Amino acid sequence: MAQFKISKEVEESGWTKVHWWIFASFSVGMILEGYSFALSSVVSTWFTLPVFFRVLSVMWSSLWLAIGVMIFGPLTDKIGRKKTFYISMTIFAIAGILIILTYNYVLALLSVGLLTFAGGAEQNVIMTAMHEYYPRKHRNKAYMITLDTIELGSVISGIVASFSFSSSPLFSKEVAGVIVLVIIALLVFIRYHMPESIRWLEASGKVDSAESQANKYFKPIISNISSTATPLVNAAVQAPAKAINAEPAKAISSRSIIFRFIIALILADTNTVTYGLVTYTLGPVFFPNLIPEILMIGTLAAFFGGLLGFGADRWSKKKVLVYSYLLSLISFALFYVLVSVWTKNLLVFWILLILSEVWPQLAWESADSLKSEIWPTIRRGTFLGLNRGITFLISIPFLYIGSVLTLSQYMLLNVIWWVAGLAAAIIWYIWGVESGKGVSIAVPSGEY
Repeated sequence: MAQFKISKEVEESGWTKVHWWIFASFSVGMILEGYSFALSSVVSTWFTLPVFFRVLSVMWSSLWLAIGVMIFGPLTDKIGRKKTFYISMTIFAIAGILIILTYNYVLALLSVGLLTFAGGAEQNVIMTAMHEYYPRKHRNKAYMITLDTIELGSVISGIVASFSFSSSPLFSKEVAGVIVLVIIALLVFIRYHMPESIRWLEASGKVDSAESQANKYFKPIISNISSTATPLVNAAVQAPAKAINAEPAKAISSRSIIFRFIIALILADTNTVTYGLVTYTLGPVFFPNLIPEILMIGTLAAFFGGLLGFGADRWSKKKVLVYSYLLSLISFALFYVLVSVWTKNLLVFWILLILSEVWPQLAWESADSLKSEIWPTIRRGTFLGLNRGITFLISIPFLYIGSVLTLSQYMLLNVIWWVAGLAAAIIWYIWGVESGKGVSIAVPSGEY
């Protein structure tokens, strides 16, 4: 098993200037990914299309998102986190140019497919890397707030969609492509100022490179910690291991890997399927004239709900999962029970939409944080990519099913998913590893 002497010391740092560059890199990347996927719903406003083709835009994007995460998961484990970013940014730039040049629905699908392929790559690398970059005391909080910025990308897509109604589809399309290119230019500048993952370098046996990166970006921190606080570093890593009765330096068993994978898959599917059904399918199928409003109001509500993540380093993640999935289930149950009310009263609809975004956002952030921290560093991208890829593939048929159901059946489908998600959260609460309360990434990853 790899030794993590250097990264353990860096993990004990406070929040530094370098971490602000890292946070900016990940947050802007998340905004671009959120914008890219939400754009699949906006594409339907550029052309006059039947319901099936409006839903096809979202299904198509989910397919390419799945392909992106499954390809770039193993790739980032092989070549590194920072190098993989430059590949995803190049693909984004090409997709942005193609969107500007698009003149029919087929080309629009190709452009958005390439865009979401890059988005899947981008998000998967970010989710893989965040636990390795953020310091222990801020790890969960910074992770969840970074994830929350993805909603800002959806808000931008909603604004772009509004141009299709208030101005012209052609203008909306051109703005969509230009926004991609502007964000990519910003990311290139930001990522120049961030290091490679020191934890990944050590896990890959590149100790000299890890030391070089640490000296370049964290030298004052390393010097201070090495001379005054090494015992505290060891205590921070080993104390949580005793709390969960784990044997230090023992790899995670195959049985544990399977258990973790299944729980993470159910938790993720609940969020992905229901988020797609409400935010991206409810509008195109049932309220096509409200697509921009649903995108903007729904994602803004989710964004503010996600800000609850500021308390993540003080909370038990196992408890947060149970509470957030329970509250999400209640919200969707109200959506189902009150179908006859909110279809006639838009005020009730907006209230229920907000509720069905706030708690699921906290659930999603907690679940995604969990499913990216419970793997060994050298395989984190691979397992995360496979898990997320399967999640997106499973969501595709449900997006279609949602388009052929009655509204009442459609909302019941969401409720059923949240029952499954709550059951998985309870099972993890009983048998899972506690990864909240400011513990080291070494605890959930099993790399004590």
